[in-house]
Amino acid sequence: MRAVSYFSPYKQSENTVTNAVLLLLSHIHRTAPDIFESFLKDIAGEDISVGPIFANQDAKPGSKSIVDAIIRQTPIEINIETKITHGDSLDIDQLRRHAEGMNREDKSARRVLLGLTPSPMSPQLKSEATVICETVDVAFIDRTFEQIASYFENAVPDFHEDLNAILADFRVYLSDNGQLPLSQNRMLINPCGQSLQSNHDSGIYHDQPYRSKVMSKYLGCYDNKAVRLVGEVYAVITAELQDKKLVIHEQFDLPWQNQRHDITKKDEQSIMSLIEASPYSDLGDRPSRYYLTYGFEKTEYKKRSPGGIQGHRYFAFDGKGDVLEALFEKSSGQPSLSEIAVALKEEEWT
Repeated sequence: MRAVSYFSPYKQSENTVTNAVLLLLSHIHRTAPDIFESFLKDIAGEDISVGPIFANQDAKPGSKSIVDAIIRQTPIEINIETKITHGDSLDIDQLRRHAEGMNREDKSARRVLLGLTPSPMSPQLKSEATVICETVDVAFIDRTFEQIASYFENAVPDFHEDLNAILADFRVYLSDNGQLPLSQNRMLINPCGQSLQSNHDSGIYHDQPYRSKVMSKYLGCYDNKAVRLVGEVYAVITAELQDKKLVIHEQFDLPWQNQRHDITKKDEQSIMSLIEASPYSDLGDRPSRYYLTYGFEKTEYKKRSPGGIQGHRYFAFDGKGDVLEALFEKSSGQPSLSEIAVALKEEEWT
């Protein structure tokens, strides 16, 4: 059984992803134990005290089974089996061996086997796994990487700046490794404030160049307790002014596009006009990241919970239970941006 390391010693990508999840959980446990305790309660379904042991590659008695990771906290033990392939990738015979090994081990009063995958399990496989585990007094729980990330993004307050930075890096890590849902209809929202009007007029949002953010098809501009603008992104670049000319340092690949959009003279002029109109006098003097959209539509996607936001947020539009599930289901094709803007006015978020 290996202790968690900051840099994974494993060559197998499955073990690397598992180690990244444990690193995130150990950071949260150390920095915000109350939030970690709530997470364990959500997984285990009962109140517990914080003080767990994190470990990778734990062999069950008889050496017939090795789980990818383990979190043990008396009187509870959560064993984790990770898969990184989309679809029903958990193996039912492997889950049976894990559950039987946990039962023979009998180290905790409450035993949970957590299946961690990039895609939700099918109802049939989940039901089969649940029955198999229940026969040996083990609870089976399934979660996706997206659900883990979203749980903590919603639970961690804005004032935990270091922890939110880690969560941002974690989401980008999941995206870069193909562990987020396959849908590309995601909205990234950013706090705008003073720049809201210039963002609207130019159809461009500007940001610091090195913040960890997942490239998202839709961009929302937030101000005063609501997303006020929504746009569809067609290009993201890092650029700055040099001798009154726009110099592009980097253009990002966008996962929902087959090929990059060529940056035109019109695009460059729009960025330069934004820089001139910006309330931030030093915009353009340093590299910034620019999100170019087809234009922003006004909306009012309200935040109902107390307080504003200091960092960015993500919202999926079209998955089961996601923000605009009904709109995307009834649309014969992709909903128009104006339809999305209208639909968001009927929704709220916390």
